[in-house]
Amino acid sequence: METLNLIKNDPWLEPFADAINGRHEHFLYKEKQLTNNGRKTLADFAEGHLLWGTVIALTVQNINQERKETENRTLAHYFFQVSQVKQ
Repeated sequence: METLNLIKNDPWLEPFADAINGRHEHFLYKEKQLTNNGRKTLADFAEGHLLWGTVIALTVQNINQERKETENRTLAHYFFQVSQVKQ
């Protein structure tokens, strides 16, 4: 592997070359993974919360609405049964 310019330009980093190269390789691997092999940018990846945040918020909102509707149906059923008993 070619020596990074960072290490070439700073002789004090030479003792740490293996660690620096390893971290650089890991960065390149992770960048490829996050950008779908360069098909999108890191900025596109970073904005994913805009889509998924909205999807999650809408899902939670729907779950809460369904929960309220279920509670209302249960209460209505209970009150109907109680009113039948009283008659």
